[in-house]
Amino acid sequence: MSQFDTGNLSYRAPLRDTVIIVHVTRWMEAVAVVAGFLMVTGLLELIGAMA
Repeated sequence: MSQFDTGNLSYRAPLRDTVIIVHVTRWMEAVAVVAGFLMVTGLLELIGAMA
């Protein structure tokens, strides 16, 4: 019984870590997209103000 539990845990842990890593990378990608969009709009506003 204990052998089955340890095997189940060792099988389940990498899957959970992979899911967490995927969520973190997606969140970082979303943050990067938003930051890039804000930077582009800020640069356009700056150029518009200078022109």
